[in-house]
Amino acid sequence: MFRITIAAARRKTLLKTHIVPTRATFIHTSNFTSAPTANLRRAFHTSNPNRVPLLPISVFLTFLKTGKVLQLFTASAKVSLTLLPLAKGRPHLYKRLLLITGGALTFVLALGVDHAPNTDRWRLIYHNVTEEKEVMDQALNEVIGPMRSLVLLPDHPTTLWIKQVVEDISVAAIDDVRDPIRAFTPEGAAAAKKYNIYVVDDHSTLNAACAGDNILVYCLLLKLFSYDPDMIAFTLAHEISHSIQQHSMESLSFGETLTTAEAAVRGLIWTVLRSFGPFLTQAITDGWSAFTSLGQGTAYNRPLEREADLIGLKIMAKAGYDPTKAVLMWERMASLEEGLVARIQTEEVRTVEVIGRIITEEVEKLSRGGAEIPEKVEEPDQTGGLVGSMYAWFGSSHPPSRQRVAYLRENLEEAIKVYEETLKFNGRAKGAEVALTKMDLQAIADGVGVLTMRELAAKVTAKQKIN
Repeated sequence: MFRITIAAARRKTLLKTHIVPTRATFIHTSNFTSAPTANLRRAFHTSNPNRVPLLPISVFLTFLKTGKVLQLFTASAKVSLTLLPLAKGRPHLYKRLLLITGGALTFVLALGVDHAPNTDRWRLIYHNVTEEKEVMDQALNEVIGPMRSLVLLPDHPTTLWIKQVVEDISVAAIDDVRDPIRAFTPEGAAAAKKYNIYVVDDHSTLNAACAGDNILVYCLLLKLFSYDPDMIAFTLAHEISHSIQQHSMESLSFGETLTTAEAAVRGLIWTVLRSFGPFLTQAITDGWSAFTSLGQGTAYNRPLEREADLIGLKIMAKAGYDPTKAVLMWERMASLEEGLVARIQTEEVRTVEVIGRIITEEVEKLSRGGAEIPEKVEEPDQTGGLVGSMYAWFGSSHPPSRQRVAYLRENLEEAIKVYEETLKFNGRAKGAEVALTKMDLQAIADGVGVLTMRELAAKVTAKQKIN
Protein backbone atom coordinates (compact mmCIF):
# COMPACT_ATOMS: atom_id res chain seq x y z
CA MET A 1 0.00 0.00 0.00
CA PHE A 2 2.79 2.32 0.87
CA ARG A 3 4.69 1.53 -2.32
CA ILE A 4 1.64 2.06 -4.54
CA THR A 5 0.90 5.44 -3.00
CA ILE A 6 4.47 6.64 -3.50
CA ALA A 7 4.46 5.43 -7.12
CA ALA A 8 1.21 7.21 -7.84
CA ALA A 9 2.47 10.44 -6.28
CA ARG A 10 5.65 10.22 -8.29
CA ARG A 11 3.70 9.66 -11.49
CA LYS A 12 1.56 12.73 -10.88
CA THR A 13 4.61 14.87 -10.24
CA LEU A 14 6.28 13.66 -13.44
CA LEU A 15 3.17 14.21 -15.53
CA LYS A 16 2.90 17.79 -14.30
CA THR A 17 6.39 18.49 -15.50
CA HIS A 18 5.75 16.70 -18.85
CA ILE A 19 8.52 14.17 -18.21
CA VAL A 20 7.92 10.63 -19.43
CA PRO A 21 10.20 8.19 -17.57
CA THR A 22 9.09 4.86 -19.03
CA ARG A 23 7.80 3.45 -22.29
CA ALA A 24 4.43 2.50 -20.68
CA THR A 25 3.91 6.01 -19.37
CA PHE A 26 4.81 7.38 -22.84
CA ILE A 27 2.11 5.27 -24.46
CA HIS A 28 -0.60 6.11 -22.06
CA THR A 29 0.04 9.81 -21.81
CA SER A 30 -0.02 10.71 -25.48
CA ASN A 31 -1.70 14.03 -24.76
CA PHE A 32 1.47 15.11 -22.94
CA THR A 33 3.98 13.83 -25.52
CA SER A 34 2.91 15.93 -28.50
CA ALA A 35 4.81 19.04 -27.43
CA PRO A 36 8.10 17.30 -26.58
CA THR A 37 7.91 15.19 -29.74
CA ALA A 38 7.28 18.24 -31.87
CA ASN A 39 10.20 20.02 -30.28
CA LEU A 40 12.35 16.96 -30.82
CA ARG A 41 11.39 16.78 -34.47
CA ARG A 42 12.00 20.47 -35.03
CA ALA A 43 15.51 20.05 -33.73
CA PHE A 44 16.26 17.69 -36.63
CA HIS A 45 14.37 19.57 -39.31
CA THR A 46 16.57 21.02 -42.08
CA SER A 47 16.37 24.74 -42.65
CA ASN A 48 17.49 26.77 -45.64
CA PRO A 49 21.31 26.60 -45.52
CA ASN A 50 23.41 29.74 -45.43
CA ARG A 51 25.54 29.39 -48.53
CA VAL A 52 29.15 30.27 -47.79
CA PRO A 53 31.18 30.83 -51.00
CA LEU A 54 33.92 28.23 -51.19
CA LEU A 55 37.26 28.94 -52.82
CA PRO A 56 37.47 27.09 -56.17
CA ILE A 57 40.01 24.30 -56.25
CA SER A 58 41.90 25.94 -59.10
CA VAL A 59 42.24 29.22 -57.17
CA PHE A 60 43.25 27.31 -54.05
CA LEU A 61 45.95 25.42 -55.95
CA THR A 62 47.14 28.64 -57.59
CA PHE A 63 47.55 30.17 -54.13
CA LEU A 64 49.68 27.18 -53.12
CA LYS A 65 51.72 27.21 -56.33
CA THR A 66 55.11 27.94 -54.82
CA GLY A 67 58.41 26.15 -54.71
CA LYS A 68 58.23 25.83 -50.91
CA VAL A 69 54.97 23.88 -51.04
CA LEU A 70 56.49 21.65 -53.70
CA GLN A 71 59.52 20.99 -51.49
CA LEU A 72 57.27 20.22 -48.51
CA PHE A 73 55.22 17.55 -50.25
CA THR A 74 58.23 16.13 -52.08
CA ALA A 75 60.06 15.82 -48.75
CA SER A 76 57.10 14.00 -47.20
CA ALA A 77 57.09 11.54 -50.09
CA LYS A 78 60.84 10.98 -49.71
CA VAL A 79 60.57 10.36 -45.97
CA SER A 80 57.74 7.88 -46.52
CA LEU A 81 59.73 6.03 -49.17
CA THR A 82 62.78 5.98 -46.91
CA LEU A 83 60.79 4.35 -44.10
CA LEU A 84 59.04 1.94 -46.45
CA PRO A 85 61.63 -0.89 -46.25
CA LEU A 86 61.53 -0.75 -42.44
CA ALA A 87 57.77 -1.38 -42.42
CA LYS A 88 57.86 -4.63 -44.40
CA GLY A 89 56.71 -6.73 -41.43
CA ARG A 90 54.02 -4.25 -40.35
CA PRO A 91 51.27 -4.21 -43.00
CA HIS A 92 49.26 -1.35 -41.49
CA LEU A 93 52.27 0.97 -41.32
CA TYR A 94 53.36 -0.15 -44.80
CA LYS A 95 49.95 0.80 -46.25
CA ARG A 96 49.97 4.15 -44.50
CA LEU A 97 53.40 5.00 -45.85
CA LEU A 98 52.29 4.04 -49.35
CA LEU A 99 49.18 6.17 -48.92
CA ILE A 100 51.24 9.17 -47.77
CA THR A 101 53.62 8.75 -50.70
CA GLY A 102 50.85 8.39 -53.27
CA GLY A 103 48.89 11.31 -51.82
CA ALA A 104 51.92 13.59 -51.76
CA LEU A 105 52.90 12.75 -55.34
CA THR A 106 49.29 13.17 -56.54
CA PHE A 107 49.06 16.57 -54.86
CA VAL A 108 52.36 17.63 -56.42
CA LEU A 109 51.05 16.78 -59.89
CA ALA A 110 47.72 18.54 -59.23
CA LEU A 111 49.57 21.57 -57.92
CA GLY A 112 51.66 21.91 -61.07
CA VAL A 113 48.93 21.53 -63.72
CA ASP A 114 48.89 24.65 -65.88
CA HIS A 115 47.34 25.78 -69.17
CA ALA A 116 49.79 27.35 -71.61
CA PRO A 117 48.67 30.53 -73.41
CA ASN A 118 48.50 30.71 -77.20
CA THR A 119 48.49 26.90 -77.56
CA ASP A 120 46.09 25.52 -74.89
CA ARG A 121 48.75 22.95 -74.07
CA TRP A 122 48.67 21.28 -70.66
CA ARG A 123 51.92 21.29 -68.73
CA LEU A 124 53.42 21.41 -65.21
CA ILE A 125 54.58 24.65 -63.54
CA TYR A 126 55.21 24.78 -59.80
CA HIS A 127 56.40 28.37 -59.36
CA ASN A 128 54.53 31.67 -59.18
CA VAL A 129 55.37 34.94 -60.89
CA THR A 130 57.41 36.27 -57.95
CA GLU A 131 59.63 33.21 -57.88
CA GLU A 132 60.03 33.37 -61.66
CA LYS A 133 61.22 36.97 -61.44
CA GLU A 134 63.77 36.05 -58.77
CA VAL A 135 65.15 33.21 -60.89
CA MET A 136 65.29 35.32 -64.05
CA ASP A 137 66.95 38.28 -62.32
CA GLN A 138 69.59 35.99 -60.87
CA ALA A 139 70.22 34.42 -64.29
CA LEU A 140 70.56 37.88 -65.86
CA ASN A 141 73.04 39.04 -63.22
CA GLU A 142 75.17 35.95 -63.76
CA VAL A 143 75.33 36.62 -67.50
CA ILE A 144 75.54 40.39 -67.60
CA GLY A 145 77.73 40.88 -64.51
CA PRO A 146 81.13 40.09 -66.09
CA MET A 147 80.37 42.21 -69.16
CA ARG A 148 78.60 45.16 -67.57
CA SER A 149 81.13 47.56 -69.10
CA LEU A 150 80.25 46.33 -72.61
CA VAL A 151 76.53 47.12 -72.31
CA LEU A 152 75.56 50.06 -74.51
CA LEU A 153 73.95 53.06 -72.83
CA PRO A 154 70.12 53.29 -72.86
CA ASP A 155 70.24 56.30 -75.20
CA HIS A 156 72.63 54.60 -77.63
CA PRO A 157 71.17 54.49 -81.19
CA THR A 158 71.33 50.70 -81.38
CA THR A 159 69.62 50.35 -78.00
CA LEU A 160 66.89 52.78 -79.05
CA TRP A 161 66.30 50.85 -82.25
CA ILE A 162 66.09 47.48 -80.47
CA LYS A 163 63.78 49.06 -77.90
CA GLN A 164 61.44 50.20 -80.67
CA VAL A 165 61.34 46.72 -82.23
CA VAL A 166 60.64 45.18 -78.83
CA GLU A 167 57.81 47.66 -78.19
CA ASP A 168 56.24 46.77 -81.55
CA ILE A 169 56.34 43.08 -80.70
CA SER A 170 55.16 43.62 -77.12
CA VAL A 171 52.03 45.44 -78.28
CA ALA A 172 51.20 42.66 -80.74
CA ALA A 173 51.81 40.03 -78.04
CA ILE A 174 49.02 41.36 -75.81
CA ASP A 175 46.44 39.28 -77.68
CA ASP A 176 46.47 35.56 -78.24
CA VAL A 177 48.20 34.78 -81.54
CA ARG A 178 44.97 33.10 -82.69
CA ASP A 179 42.88 36.23 -82.11
CA PRO A 180 41.90 38.38 -85.10
CA ILE A 181 43.92 41.45 -86.04
CA ARG A 182 42.82 44.73 -84.49
CA ALA A 183 44.00 48.30 -84.76
CA PHE A 184 46.76 49.32 -82.35
CA THR A 185 45.79 52.07 -79.91
CA PRO A 186 47.73 54.21 -77.43
CA GLU A 187 45.87 52.39 -74.63
CA GLY A 188 47.13 49.07 -75.98
CA ALA A 189 50.67 50.36 -76.15
CA ALA A 190 50.42 51.53 -72.53
CA ALA A 191 49.15 48.10 -71.44
CA ALA A 192 51.93 46.21 -73.24
CA LYS A 193 54.64 44.56 -71.17
CA LYS A 194 57.74 46.69 -70.68
CA TYR A 195 61.18 45.16 -71.16
CA ASN A 196 64.65 46.27 -70.10
CA ILE A 197 67.00 46.24 -73.11
CA TYR A 198 70.66 45.27 -72.84
CA VAL A 199 72.70 45.49 -76.03
CA VAL A 200 76.17 44.06 -75.49
CA ASP A 201 78.99 45.36 -77.69
CA ASP A 202 80.60 41.93 -77.84
CA HIS A 203 81.71 40.74 -81.28
CA SER A 204 82.69 37.26 -80.19
CA THR A 205 79.34 35.98 -78.81
CA LEU A 206 76.44 35.08 -81.07
CA ASN A 207 73.34 35.12 -78.90
CA ALA A 208 70.11 36.78 -77.77
CA ALA A 209 68.00 35.94 -74.73
CA CYS A 210 64.95 37.02 -72.77
CA ALA A 211 65.04 36.51 -68.99
CA GLY A 212 61.70 37.57 -67.57
CA ASP A 213 61.32 41.24 -68.50
CA ASN A 214 64.96 41.61 -69.54
CA ILE A 215 66.16 41.25 -73.15
CA LEU A 216 69.81 40.67 -73.97
CA VAL A 217 71.18 41.10 -77.51
CA TYR A 218 74.80 40.79 -78.68
CA CYS A 219 76.07 43.02 -81.48
CA LEU A 220 77.57 40.07 -83.36
CA LEU A 221 74.06 38.69 -83.86
CA LEU A 222 72.90 42.03 -85.29
CA LYS A 223 75.85 41.96 -87.66
CA LEU A 224 75.09 38.39 -88.79
CA PHE A 225 71.61 39.49 -89.85
CA SER A 226 72.99 42.64 -91.54
CA TYR A 227 70.91 44.80 -89.18
CA ASP A 228 67.82 43.65 -91.07
CA PRO A 229 64.82 44.77 -88.95
CA ASP A 230 62.62 41.81 -89.92
CA MET A 231 65.23 39.16 -89.15
CA ILE A 232 66.02 40.82 -85.85
CA ALA A 233 62.30 41.19 -85.11
CA PHE A 234 61.84 37.44 -85.48
CA THR A 235 64.79 36.79 -83.18
CA LEU A 236 63.29 39.06 -80.54
CA ALA A 237 59.77 37.67 -81.07
CA HIS A 238 61.18 34.18 -80.53
CA GLU A 239 62.80 35.21 -77.24
CA ILE A 240 59.72 37.11 -76.07
CA SER A 241 57.62 34.04 -76.86
CA HIS A 242 59.79 32.07 -74.45
CA SER A 243 58.94 34.66 -71.80
CA ILE A 244 55.21 34.72 -72.56
CA GLN A 245 54.99 30.93 -72.48
CA GLN A 246 57.11 30.76 -69.28
CA HIS A 247 59.34 28.16 -70.90
CA SER A 248 62.12 28.65 -68.36
CA MET A 249 59.77 27.88 -65.46
CA GLU A 250 58.24 25.00 -67.40
CA SER A 251 61.65 23.47 -68.02
CA LEU A 252 62.59 23.97 -64.37
CA SER A 253 59.32 22.35 -63.24
CA PHE A 254 59.87 19.44 -65.59
CA GLY A 255 63.27 18.90 -64.00
CA GLU A 256 61.70 19.01 -60.55
CA THR A 257 59.10 16.46 -61.64
CA LEU A 258 61.88 14.17 -62.84
CA THR A 259 63.70 14.69 -59.54
CA THR A 260 60.56 13.70 -57.63
CA ALA A 261 60.14 10.66 -59.85
CA GLU A 262 63.79 9.85 -59.26
CA ALA A 263 63.19 9.93 -55.50
CA ALA A 264 60.22 7.57 -55.90
CA VAL A 265 62.24 5.21 -58.08
CA ARG A 266 65.12 5.36 -55.60
CA GLY A 267 62.80 4.41 -52.74
CA LEU A 268 61.20 1.55 -54.66
CA ILE A 269 64.55 0.23 -55.86
CA TRP A 270 65.90 0.34 -52.34
CA THR A 271 62.87 -1.63 -51.18
CA VAL A 272 63.31 -4.30 -53.84
CA LEU A 273 67.11 -4.43 -54.17
CA ARG A 274 68.07 -3.84 -50.56
CA SER A 275 69.45 -7.36 -50.30
CA PHE A 276 71.86 -6.72 -53.21
CA GLY A 277 73.73 -4.09 -51.29
CA PRO A 278 74.14 -0.31 -51.72
CA PHE A 279 76.48 -0.35 -54.72
CA LEU A 280 74.00 -1.74 -57.25
CA THR A 281 71.26 0.54 -55.95
CA GLN A 282 73.51 3.59 -56.18
CA ALA A 283 74.59 2.69 -59.73
CA ILE A 284 70.96 2.40 -60.85
CA THR A 285 69.93 5.67 -59.24
CA ASP A 286 72.98 7.48 -60.68
CA GLY A 287 72.05 6.22 -64.13
CA TRP A 288 68.48 7.44 -63.64
CA SER A 289 69.76 10.86 -62.53
CA ALA A 290 71.91 11.20 -65.66
CA PHE A 291 69.02 10.08 -67.84
CA THR A 292 66.60 12.63 -66.40
CA SER A 293 69.14 15.47 -66.47
CA LEU A 294 69.83 14.94 -70.16
CA GLY A 295 66.11 14.67 -70.84
CA GLN A 296 65.42 17.99 -69.20
CA GLY A 297 68.08 19.80 -71.24
CA THR A 298 67.46 18.15 -74.60
CA ALA A 299 64.31 16.11 -75.19
CA TYR A 300 62.01 18.50 -73.34
CA ASN A 301 63.66 21.71 -74.55
CA ARG A 302 63.38 21.07 -78.31
CA PRO A 303 59.55 21.20 -78.41
CA LEU A 304 59.69 24.45 -76.44
CA GLU A 305 62.05 25.92 -79.04
CA ARG A 306 59.69 24.88 -81.81
CA GLU A 307 56.75 26.44 -79.97
CA ALA A 308 58.66 29.70 -79.51
CA ASP A 309 59.52 29.72 -83.23
CA LEU A 310 55.91 29.28 -84.36
CA ILE A 311 54.43 31.71 -81.84
CA GLY A 312 57.16 34.23 -82.63
CA LEU A 313 56.37 33.89 -86.34
CA LYS A 314 52.75 34.89 -85.70
CA ILE A 315 53.64 37.69 -83.30
CA MET A 316 56.12 39.32 -85.70
CA ALA A 317 53.49 39.18 -88.46
CA LYS A 318 50.87 40.79 -86.19
CA ALA A 319 53.42 43.46 -85.25
CA GLY A 320 53.97 44.40 -88.90
CA TYR A 321 57.23 42.61 -89.71
CA ASP A 322 57.72 40.45 -92.79
CA PRO A 323 57.47 36.76 -91.70
CA THR A 324 59.33 35.50 -94.77
CA LYS A 325 62.49 36.91 -93.20
CA ALA A 326 62.13 34.35 -90.38
CA VAL A 327 62.92 31.60 -92.88
CA LEU A 328 65.83 33.61 -94.25
CA MET A 329 67.12 34.14 -90.73
CA TRP A 330 67.31 30.41 -89.97
CA GLU A 331 68.71 29.69 -93.41
CA ARG A 332 71.52 32.08 -92.63
CA MET A 333 72.06 30.40 -89.25
CA ALA A 334 72.19 27.01 -91.00
CA SER A 335 74.80 28.33 -93.44
CA LEU A 336 76.82 29.66 -90.50
CA GLU A 337 76.71 26.30 -88.69
CA GLU A 338 77.74 24.39 -91.81
CA GLY A 339 80.60 26.81 -92.46
CA LEU A 340 81.82 26.53 -88.87
CA VAL A 341 81.73 22.75 -88.92
CA ALA A 342 83.65 22.63 -92.21
CA ARG A 343 86.36 24.99 -90.98
CA ILE A 344 86.73 23.39 -87.55
CA GLN A 345 87.13 19.98 -89.18
CA THR A 346 89.81 21.18 -91.59
CA GLU A 347 91.69 23.73 -89.46
CA GLU A 348 93.70 23.12 -86.35
CA VAL A 349 91.51 24.35 -83.51
CA ARG A 350 92.99 24.14 -80.04
CA THR A 351 91.79 27.22 -78.16
CA VAL A 352 88.57 29.09 -77.59
CA GLU A 353 90.16 32.19 -79.13
CA VAL A 354 90.62 30.38 -82.44
CA ILE A 355 86.98 29.28 -82.45
CA GLY A 356 85.92 32.86 -81.71
CA ARG A 357 88.02 34.13 -84.62
CA ILE A 358 86.46 31.56 -86.98
CA ILE A 359 82.94 32.55 -85.87
CA THR A 360 83.69 36.22 -86.43
CA GLU A 361 85.09 35.56 -89.91
CA GLU A 362 82.09 33.43 -90.92
CA VAL A 363 79.70 36.10 -89.65
CA GLU A 364 81.57 38.72 -91.68
CA LYS A 365 81.21 36.58 -94.77
CA LEU A 366 77.48 35.96 -94.33
CA SER A 367 76.62 39.54 -93.36
CA ARG A 368 77.74 40.74 -96.80
CA GLY A 369 74.89 38.99 -98.61
CA GLY A 370 71.50 37.41 -97.96
CA ALA A 371 70.54 33.78 -98.24
CA GLU A 372 67.69 32.58 -100.41
CA ILE A 373 64.77 30.49 -99.15
CA PRO A 374 65.53 26.91 -100.22
CA GLU A 375 62.96 25.09 -102.32
CA LYS A 376 63.53 21.84 -100.46
CA VAL A 377 65.24 21.22 -97.17
CA GLU A 378 66.96 17.90 -96.58
CA GLU A 379 66.41 16.99 -92.95
CA PRO A 380 68.54 14.43 -91.17
CA ASP A 381 66.79 11.14 -90.47
CA GLN A 382 66.35 11.22 -86.70
CA THR A 383 63.14 9.25 -86.37
CA GLY A 384 62.71 5.55 -86.24
CA GLY A 385 64.66 2.77 -84.66
CA LEU A 386 66.84 2.83 -81.61
CA VAL A 387 69.10 5.55 -83.02
CA GLY A 388 66.13 7.87 -83.54
CA SER A 389 64.85 7.24 -80.03
CA MET A 390 68.27 7.88 -78.53
CA TYR A 391 68.64 11.13 -80.50
CA ALA A 392 65.17 12.25 -79.43
CA TRP A 393 66.25 12.05 -75.80
CA PHE A 394 70.01 12.69 -75.80
CA GLY A 395 70.33 14.93 -78.87
CA SER A 396 70.79 18.67 -79.10
CA SER A 397 68.88 21.10 -76.88
CA HIS A 398 67.68 22.97 -80.01
CA PRO A 399 66.24 21.66 -83.26
CA PRO A 400 68.69 21.66 -86.20
CA SER A 401 68.55 24.91 -88.16
CA ARG A 402 67.57 23.13 -91.37
CA GLN A 403 64.69 21.51 -89.52
CA ARG A 404 63.57 24.89 -88.26
CA VAL A 405 63.61 26.23 -91.81
CA ALA A 406 61.35 23.33 -92.82
CA TYR A 407 58.63 23.76 -90.22
CA LEU A 408 58.67 27.55 -90.55
CA ARG A 409 58.06 27.16 -94.27
CA GLU A 410 55.11 24.90 -93.48
CA ASN A 411 53.52 27.67 -91.38
CA LEU A 412 54.63 30.58 -93.55
CA GLU A 413 51.48 30.85 -95.66
CA GLU A 414 49.26 31.49 -92.64
CA ALA A 415 51.75 33.98 -91.21
CA ILE A 416 51.84 35.90 -94.52
CA LYS A 417 48.03 36.24 -94.40
CA VAL A 418 48.31 37.64 -90.87
CA TYR A 419 51.00 40.06 -92.04
CA GLU A 420 48.93 41.28 -95.00
CA GLU A 421 45.95 41.80 -92.70
CA THR A 422 48.14 43.75 -90.28
CA LEU A 423 49.31 46.05 -93.07
CA LYS A 424 45.67 46.98 -93.73
CA PHE A 425 44.97 47.82 -90.09
CA ASN A 426 48.25 49.21 -88.79
CA GLY A 427 50.81 49.35 -91.61
CA ARG A 428 54.46 48.42 -91.26
CA ALA A 429 56.01 48.33 -87.81
CA LYS A 430 57.79 51.45 -86.58
CA GLY A 431 61.02 49.55 -86.01
CA ALA A 432 60.97 48.27 -89.59
CA GLU A 433 61.08 51.81 -90.95
CA VAL A 434 64.50 52.38 -89.37
CA ALA A 435 66.28 50.38 -92.08
CA LEU A 436 69.91 50.61 -93.05
CA THR A 437 71.01 51.52 -96.55
CA LYS A 438 73.42 49.51 -98.67
CA MET A 439 76.09 52.08 -97.82
CA ASP A 440 75.52 51.40 -94.13
CA LEU A 441 75.73 47.65 -94.67
CA GLN A 442 78.98 48.07 -96.62
CA ALA A 443 80.33 50.18 -93.76
CA ILE A 444 79.48 47.37 -91.35
CA ALA A 445 81.22 44.85 -93.62
CA ASP A 446 84.28 47.09 -93.76
CA GLY A 447 84.28 47.45 -89.99
CA VAL A 448 83.37 51.15 -89.94
CA GLY A 449 80.95 50.89 -87.03
CA VAL A 450 81.04 54.56 -86.02
CA LEU A 451 79.58 55.72 -89.33
CA THR A 452 76.75 53.21 -89.09
CA MET A 453 75.85 54.27 -85.55
CA ARG A 454 75.70 57.94 -86.54
CA GLU A 455 73.43 57.20 -89.46
CA LEU A 456 71.20 55.05 -87.29
CA ALA A 457 71.05 57.71 -84.56
CA ALA A 458 69.92 60.31 -87.11
CA LYS A 459 67.17 58.02 -88.41
CA VAL A 460 65.88 57.14 -84.94
CA THR A 461 65.87 60.82 -83.90
CA ALA A 462 64.04 61.83 -87.08
CA LYS A 463 61.45 59.11 -86.55
CA GLN A 464 60.82 60.23 -82.96
CA LYS A 465 60.30 63.84 -84.09
CA ILE A 466 57.71 62.72 -86.66
CA ASN A 467 55.78 60.76 -84.00
